[in-house]
Amino acid sequence: MFTAFYGLSFDPFQKDIETKFFFKSNDFNQAISRLDFLKNVKGFGLLTGEPGSGKSSLLRYFVNSLNPNLFKCVYIPLSTLTVMDFYKALCDGLGIIPSFKKVSMFKQIQESIYTYYHSKNITPIIILDEAQFLKNSILDDLRIIFNFQMDSKDCAVLILSGQTQFISQIQRQPHEALRQRIVVNYSLKGLTLDEVKLYIPYMLKIAG
Repeated sequence: MFTAFYGLSFDPFQKDIETKFFFKSNDFNQAISRLDFLKNVKGFGLLTGEPGSGKSSLLRYFVNSLNPNLFKCVYIPLSTLTVMDFYKALCDGLGIIPSFKKVSMFKQIQESIYTYYHSKNITPIIILDEAQFLKNSILDDLRIIFNFQMDSKDCAVLILSGQTQFISQIQRQPHEALRQRIVVNYSLKGLTLDEVKLYIPYMLKIAG
């Protein structure tokens, strides 16, 4: 194994590296600062980038930074879902036994989010990864699910994370209402050439 040959304590370029070892690029810091802002103001956030730009790693770092006494995180990585499957996945993430009818699940989800926020002082954070695969019918329902007190109150955070083409999808006229609810919008570009020159020795150093 090359780690033993070079005296490394672990593979510094593996995918499952601990978040405390993450290299903080400018792109990374900009995105995290926006997510930190979003968790305080609540509402919808959009995170996009090309494959390999670091979206999932960034979200993992963000989730690990959350205080579990203040935030309830629901991560849904499977986006090729029917509307009913999506509702069931959301119920499961919120700890709800889903009903058999969509209208009942809708009520369950809203009541659960409202209870978390108002009775337990916990903000639910819903993360939908690979959002470019979401069906239009799910996108249509998102703004309705998170409509509280006649759309005068935000009780949760919704983060849509997807590849760059997702921007074109939600720019279509039918999604105007959803787009207007986006509080934070950031597109990851990845490491610059100068940052790569810092990243490689940094990772080698922490690995020993």
